[in-house]
Amino acid sequence: MKTSSVGFLVYTVVAGALVVYAAQAFSETIASGGEASSAVTVSDLKVRGGSVSGLLVNRSPQPVHDVRLLIRYAWHWNNERHPGEDNPGRAEFSVVPLEIPPGGSVPFGHDASPPLPARSDGHFTTAVEVMGFTEVGD
Repeated sequence: MKTSSVGFLVYTVVAGALVVYAAQAFSETIASGGEASSAVTVSDLKVRGGSVSGLLVNRSPQPVHDVRLLIRYAWHWNNERHPGEDNPGRAEFSVVPLEIPPGGSVPFGHDASPPLPARSDGHFTTAVEVMGFTEVGD
């Protein structure tokens, strides 16, 4: 009876150690905020109406994926002293599911949905910010 209890205990300890090792070997970390925007950057940004495109550059030492972007369409009135009541500015989120190797880059694109309105009482400026990503650890 004692031999089987010891064997079971050894088996449990070894199995537990393997699970912990596997979890560490394939761990994922989710980064957000300032950490995210310094580890993954946006370059070559092109804006045409409500469409944005560019490159996401991985500056971290680990592969990353599921990069979450915040796209801000800020509305600027022609007459800021007397703005209108219908501000069409907004923000949208987009996820780029591709894996980016350390030091690598991938292209991205996003179209405003619904499309931005064509108006003559002001104009849009567009900004793209990395809000988060998942980092694959070893």
